[in-house]
Amino acid sequence: MTFILKVLKSIFPTHCYYFTYSKFMIYTSRAAQLTVLIAQLEKRTTIISFFRVLFAGLSVFFFYKFLNSASSVFLGSAVVGISVFVYLVIKYYKYQEDLDQKRSEREINQQELDFINQRKFPLSPGTEYLSEAHPYTFDLDIFGQNSLFHYLNRTHTFPGEKALAGSLLQASDVVIERQNAVKELAQKLDFRQEFAGKARRFKDSKKEFEEINQWIGDTDYPEVDKIFCFIVPLIFLGTLTAFSLGLLPLRWLILSIVVNLFLTGRFLKSIQKELAETKRVGEIFNYYSGLISRIEREEFKDPLLLKYRLELSQAGVELKKVGSLFQSLYGIRFGLGALMLNSTIQYHVHVLRNLIQWKKVHASSVPKWIESMGEMEALMSLGNFAYQHPEFAYPELTDHVEIHYSDMGHPLIPDTKRVNNSISLTQKNFMILTGSNMSGKSTFLRSIGVNHVLAGAGAPVCAKSASVSILPLYVSMRQSDSLISGESYFFAEVKRLRTIMDALEQGPTLILLDEILRGTNSDDKQSGTMGVIRKVINGKALGGIATHDLEVCSMVEQYPGQLENYNFEVEIKDDQLLFDYTLRKGICQNKSATFLMKKMEII
Repeated sequence: MTFILKVLKSIFPTHCYYFTYSKFMIYTSRAAQLTVLIAQLEKRTTIISFFRVLFAGLSVFFFYKFLNSASSVFLGSAVVGISVFVYLVIKYYKYQEDLDQKRSEREINQQELDFINQRKFPLSPGTEYLSEAHPYTFDLDIFGQNSLFHYLNRTHTFPGEKALAGSLLQASDVVIERQNAVKELAQKLDFRQEFAGKARRFKDSKKEFEEINQWIGDTDYPEVDKIFCFIVPLIFLGTLTAFSLGLLPLRWLILSIVVNLFLTGRFLKSIQKELAETKRVGEIFNYYSGLISRIEREEFKDPLLLKYRLELSQAGVELKKVGSLFQSLYGIRFGLGALMLNSTIQYHVHVLRNLIQWKKVHASSVPKWIESMGEMEALMSLGNFAYQHPEFAYPELTDHVEIHYSDMGHPLIPDTKRVNNSISLTQKNFMILTGSNMSGKSTFLRSIGVNHVLAGAGAPVCAKSASVSILPLYVSMRQSDSLISGESYFFAEVKRLRTIMDALEQGPTLILLDEILRGTNSDDKQSGTMGVIRKVINGKALGGIATHDLEVCSMVEQYPGQLENYNFEVEIKDDQLLFDYTLRKGICQNKSATFLMKKMEII
């Protein structure tokens, strides 16, 4: 096995960042198998297409011969030909559906391979969820290009993307339940890829999501009179029968047609209103129904997954039903056909009536159905993350206000480059972190923050083992000027610190600060930093602050049992800077800025 891994490592490029080689082989194998299946399906659809045309031609030929000869043999042959033709059409569309699905699944495996080989993040980076005002997402690169969300995201529906973003924006109240769900989904590769294969074949958006909510909330619909709706078409059928038998003159038949059209016209405005305000809602409902039906068919053991499946019980059938009603309603735009149907049986009035009835019964359930489907898809993304990283640990939750990581690193740093460190954070050792530039201070603080976000979402963390208390997280690492609001960098940072102090008053908080108050002079910065640290430890916060001011480190002597010094060292050897990115206790001893500027001939 060791020899095989060495061979594989010599074959694969060094930037195969994130996955084990076994995952690469699995995706390669699945893509190859799907290619074979696709070739078989393409061959079958080609053969069926040929025979479909053949039997269509034969049916026309036999029917023509029947018209000329009135032979029952030709009529029977025509009927058989049409029956076979219909069967082949149904079979063709089934094979075409399977073909589209297999192509979609192959593309998913190819995307995973591209992710491994070229670090191509396949789906949305979630930039729209990025907010500088959020307590941590902007500072920790939770959203945006090459962010944590971008790395995790395997959602193809807007509700799924929204649910995944929500799990990173705020810690869950049911972390253990989500962990167990993620563990089960991690092992369901076939299910995850089949669901994703279906989901990626159609694209919804926030716009359609809002249209659905608007349609659900609109209760201004007409009452369709069942008597006129059913009686008048029956009168037409009776009139047609009587006219055919010569019992009534043509004018009575024409009158019944006019009455049907008049009654349909009464609801034409309501029908047009439904069509104008919903546009793609019917298509979206059909799309969701297929995804939900796939969830309903899957066997689960985990209670949370079973809960979501129960909430989706019959949702697939009902959404398919309302999707079909919308599709039928759209048919009113097809002039001649709509005219014939509505002049005889008020077809679109019946469709409108059924749509209104469906809405009265099921509209209140639609948001919950869509939410449950989105939560399931979000959990599948986390399941994919867990599947890719079986070496990552699911953190244990503790009732004590403390956080422990063994061999922790940043999940977005390649395995071959990542240096892991262990850390224990309690209310008795708020960390003062020193080190030269580029030594790893900011990355270490971000690692704590990102893993805390993963833990709160119910995902595994980048550590050998972990025990955490899911605390509110506040970070100040990356503030910026705002020309629009007229805020300076310094004022933006002060506002963030004020937010952090307010949060401390609500209870224990995980706080990560990186070189704060950079927008002021050195004396103000030092006194301000010390003041913030005093406030933080008085508030019993966990976490740490990175600083270049070694005077700040002396506070450990004033507050033993509340503060502790840690550092990242740099070594200058053979006129080179050497970083080992290893966390040590104590104060940093070496400096690198002057050396680096001299080496680059700046000074």
